[in-house]
Amino acid sequence: MAEERAGSDTPRVAPARGSRNDHTRRHNLSALLTAVHYGGPLTRAQLTRDTGLNRSTIGGLVAELAELGLVIEDAAEETGAVGRPSLIVRPRTDVVALALHPDVDALELGAVAIDGSVVARRRKSVVSSPSPEEAVVFAQSAARELARDLGDARVAGVAAAVPGLVAVDGDTVVDAPTWAGAE
Repeated sequence: MAEERAGSDTPRVAPARGSRNDHTRRHNLSALLTAVHYGGPLTRAQLTRDTGLNRSTIGGLVAELAELGLVIEDAAEETGAVGRPSLIVRPRTDVVALALHPDVDALELGAVAIDGSVVARRRKSVVSSPSPEEAVVFAQSAARELARDLGDARVAGVAAAVPGLVAVDGDTVVDAPTWAGAE
């Protein structure tokens, strides 16, 4: 059977990059960052309880997120309870994503911190639904303006909302009624 495949025209699929352990680590990092994003400041003990991961795994993952500059850790407030207080993991507010929101009457670009707060935004009213090209020109200009407002903040990503129907592949917009001229 292996000999039959060697001569066939069937394309071969490359093995996935990284090991299963690397995939699991990235998944766990994402789970922790998501928990802190939605849950706000959480103790390591809460993260351990909420994720089901053990304390040493949480410690290693939090250290990695801190090294990447995505979270900070600091001491918990004294509660009067017995034992050493668990460290609190907080999302960094100086790491942002730029989010473009096109609408029928306006274009808006916001800088959103990991904790979900909107740090800065620019809005431009339009008289009719913008085209994708108009949205890109606005986003470039607004991003330059926001960069001045953000100071030392680090932009970690860029996203655009595209209201409409998306194909099953998740990559193709089938119908976006708010885009002028979109088909």
